[in-house]
Amino acid sequence: MKRNFILISTMALASVLGASASAALLYSNAWDGGDTAFASQNDTTGGGYGNYATTFAGFNVGGPVTINEVSWVGMFFNNPVHGNITGFTLNFYSDNAGSVGSLLSTQHFNGNASETSLGNSPLGFPVYGYDQNVAGVAISGAGWVSIVADLAFPPQWGLASGVNTGPLGYQTFFGSTNQLGNSVNVKIYGDRAVPEPASMTVLGLGVAALARKRRAAKRA
Repeated sequence: MKRNFILISTMALASVLGASASAALLYSNAWDGGDTAFASQNDTTGGGYGNYATTFAGFNVGGPVTINEVSWVGMFFNNPVHGNITGFTLNFYSDNAGSVGSLLSTQHFNGNASETSLGNSPLGFPVYGYDQNVAGVAISGAGWVSIVADLAFPPQWGLASGVNTGPLGYQTFFGSTNQLGNSVNVKIYGDRAVPEPASMTVLGLGVAALARKRRAAKRA
């Protein structure tokens, strides 16, 4: 009977260690509905500007997670007409006392990240929503993501400002990096490891039974 019980507890341990919740919303800073956007663009025009602008959005996912999806809102301006986005580069960074830290992952995706029209901003800038699955990025607590669109200039494309007052975003523009006066919209999705309470109870009982068996063997 004890052997069967210990076997069950070992199986429970494997279940606990391997258990994780399905992808969930880990952080949300929605578009504020305004006209503010921050250029984040790789100009694909031959002889053009190249990656002249990169905008960084801050986030905080709490405990250890694996990020596997990101969504955001961007808009076209200067000129305010829709442009043909051919790809996106998403870079993930650690946090360094509230600023952008070390690079954790860089990923490039062809296509326009399921670009979907959201209408126009109050001043008539075309606004679009985007969503991209990413290869798992392990992080805990605060972090940063930069999202750069590949498209010919003009027009400019940029990430829209967010509703939250913090964390304030950062932007590198022609090699100069500065903190922005607004946060940057972004939503982060992923997985958290979540042990099931019932499995934890069985595991605890199984470990206790194993300890008792070992003590009995020593006395024998």
